[in-house]
Amino acid sequence: MNYQISPLDSVILSGGVGIQHEFSPGTTLSLDARDDSVRFSNDQLNPDYARQEAFARFDTKGSRTEFDIDLGYSRLRLPGANDSLPLVRIELTRRVSANSTIGLELGHDYSDGADSFRLVQAVGGANLNTQPIVAAAAPFVGTYGTLGWNFKYARTALNLGASYFQDRYQTDPTLDNERTVIDALAARQISPTMQLALTEYLVHWHFDTADQSATTTDTALQLTWHVGTHLSFFISYYLAKGSSNVPAFVYTENRVWLSIGYGRAAEAAPGPAPLRLPGPQQ
Repeated sequence: MNYQISPLDSVILSGGVGIQHEFSPGTTLSLDARDDSVRFSNDQLNPDYARQEAFARFDTKGSRTEFDIDLGYSRLRLPGANDSLPLVRIELTRRVSANSTIGLELGHDYSDGADSFRLVQAVGGANLNTQPIVAAAAPFVGTYGTLGWNFKYARTALNLGASYFQDRYQTDPTLDNERTVIDALAARQISPTMQLALTEYLVHWHFDTADQSATTTDTALQLTWHVGTHLSFFISYYLAKGSSNVPAFVYTENRVWLSIGYGRAAEAAPGPAPLRLPGPQQ
């Protein structure tokens, strides 16, 4: 993990082992152990630490439902101190109709800035928005939940998602914060080669100890034109706004993008990533 100008650069070394039993083609049970060692380039300012996890994982996949759950124990090893907690991670996806799917994800485990960055993109989709992440070396206890709904019929697609994150830092409680993220996508295939999409991305922060809060919104309108098998044009307009009880975080920004893409035609739609669909349709 590299920062442009910061002593927080680090290397994460991970190792894991597991044993899995398959009860049926769609149902498995496994026992897993994992060890992560976080080593900072400036270990005098940011001490190295390690995380260990031991958990049982149950996965089942049906024609309309996919369910995964991890239950176990996690330990955090800091210089001069150890801490531990129960580990819980749950993912549930259900196809409620031929055109509609809902998904739920819950978790409670140890995390850090790098893991949080990956998690936010996993539940909200990778996009051009600045990801709501605290740049800090300290590990934290992360509790999160996300609920999503996807609808697609003919040439129209709708995606809605709402997520909640609570971070409790082990060594620096002044960084404790809560975040609510809401994202939405409405897309219309206006021709075989053109798609128009409207996206909305809202993040609300609250830092407990300082009683500071901020809300940022990013509204986007994007026209995608697939000129050929490998060539695409993207014309986008973004309106970003920030409001806060801290004056430095109050702003309005307008952005216009013209992008040219060359490569394989399979392009991820703008906005939140679609929930995983169960069964052979995934």
